Amino acid sequence: MRLRVQFTRDGEEFIARVRPYQADVIHRALTVFLDDGSDGDDGQDRDTALAVRLGASRETVQALAGHFAIGWTESRELRLTVDELHLLHSALTGAPVLFLERGLFSEKAFHEATDSYREHFDELALNFANYPHRQGS
Repeated sequence: MRLRVQFTRDGEEFIARVRPYQADVIHRALTVFLDDGSDGDDGQDRDTALAVRLGASRETVQALAGHFAIGWTESRELRLTVDELHLLHSALTGAPVLFLERGLFSEKAFHEATDSYREHFDELALNFANYPHRQGS
């Protein structure tokens, strides 16, 4: 399955084997929160919203997004902590609520902003939530 990330446990960390498309989806999930500068919000308000939504600072999200930056041509292995997996899961599950129009999810707006489908975000999120503890435990 192209959206299933393979995990190997190494002590307190997980080694995730990530494919290029998966990296792109994850990168977009993280950066959509960084780009969400609601009109009129100052930087402090945006940083507070980011902390509530993802439980992390702007710098932490930017650093993690950098690991998944666009341009991958082959699979890579990345070391991730449980906190980083949680942040990725939060970004993947939380991104759709940024695309509500009149209280309803807008697939069109989501796809235009992420160049992906909600189902791909959902499947990766489920994989990040369930797969690590089944592998290498």
